Amino acid sequence: MERNNRISAGKEAPMKIIKKRNIKIRRGFMRKTMTF
Repeated sequence: MERNNRISAGKEAPMKIIKKRNIKIRRGFMRKTMTF
């Protein structure tokens, strides 16, 4: 059980980081489109 929990946590953590990066990229993209 502990091993499975560690694997799932390891997979979830990077996904959260990727989502945060995507949100920042989308905000920057929206700002660029608004300026044009």
